[in-house]
Amino acid sequence: MADKTAGMHELWPKLLEVVRNRRRFAWILLGQNANVLSYDGTTLTLSWNNQGAYDNFISSGSRGVLEDALAELLNPPPAIELVVQGKTPPSLAHSVPEGQAAQVHVSVAVTTADPSPQPGESAASTLQLVLAQTAFLMYEQGNSRAAALLSDVEDVELVPGNRFGDWEDAVLIVPPYLVPRFTEEVTAAIQPVFEHVAGRHGLDIGGITAAPALPEIDGHWRQILQERLTAGTASNQASRARAKRTAPTLNRDGFVFDSREEVLVYEALKRAQAELPQDSTISIFPVVVRSF
Repeated sequence: MADKTAGMHELWPKLLEVVRNRRRFAWILLGQNANVLSYDGTTLTLSWNNQGAYDNFISSGSRGVLEDALAELLNPPPAIELVVQGKTPPSLAHSVPEGQAAQVHVSVAVTTADPSPQPGESAASTLQLVLAQTAFLMYEQGNSRAAALLSDVEDVELVPGNRFGDWEDAVLIVPPYLVPRFTEEVTAAIQPVFEHVAGRHGLDIGGITAAPALPEIDGHWRQILQERLTAGTASNQASRARAKRTAPTLNRDGFVFDSREEVLVYEALKRAQAELPQDSTISIFPVVVRSF
């Protein structure tokens, strides 16, 4: 067979784009961990950077996504061969005496979606579990920033992804001041992991966004609002109420923090302070901002 590897290298970006349109999680795994090793027109061999990424690719069903993408671009689609760092993965490597046909027994760990919630279980508890598992996965992947933001999410709501209701999007409900921190970059990092975890629980999530939590009001809201409008200044009532309800984990050395991100910054400053020479130091103190 003629070597067509160079042509596959040229096609690779387009192939990744097709995979991305089908499943972002598969696209991230391929784009960050796999590269074209060889292609002869009938077999495409991909080399993976590490065993962990390869295992995730297999267990998540992403190989089927790649096969569908190849079928969309090439007719007939080539067979797929996967190697890890240039070697056949241990689960597929077998010694075969020369001259005998190779008989490969493949043991595949099949990952299925968790059972649908029982009548006694609420959809809200499932979404909270998805949120928690996503946060821990982001932390384990080294993205502490995203993990800290997810830990401050107050609730998760599902909304129709389009007017036909073909899928649902997840809306992360957060304190209003945190919404700007869910940048496009942060959301792009969280979304494929959230979608993957949700899929493991039988939920088909098409995207995620962040939205501010609605203010808590009572029957006297008109009077309260009129008083604030008349005063012409923003009230700090909400921030004080928030401070009273702050979890113990958001208190450090007598300071009360609004989020775990602020706690992480404070602890980093404390470590930097401790490493300074005895004749040098930095001051850490709260800043109070008032509106006039």
